[in-house]
Amino acid sequence: MADGREQERRSPGRDRRVERLLHRHAPRPQRDHLRDRVTGTPGGIGAWYVLVSRNSNKALHVQGASTTDGANIVRYDDWNGANQQ
Repeated sequence: MADGREQERRSPGRDRRVERLLHRHAPRPQRDHLRDRVTGTPGGIGAWYVLVSRNSNKALHVQGASTTDGANIVRYDDWNGANQQ
C-alpha cells in the first residue's frame, strides 16, 4: 500500500488521525478493509469512538475486547459493546 500521504488524498472526509492509527496498528490482512469510508462518533471528552463503515453500516469490533497490539478487528453489527469502543 502507498504511503499515508497518498491515502489521505484518496479519502477526503475521513478523520485522518484515526485512519493513520488504524493503518499503523492493524495486521496487514486487515489493512485492506481500511479503504472503506468510516464515520467516527465521539463518545465524549477523552472517551472512545465508534467507527462505522459507510458501505456496510457495520462497526469495527475488536475480538474479545482485547487491548493488545495486533488484536483481531472485524466488522460487526453496531450494538454498543465494550469491544466496539
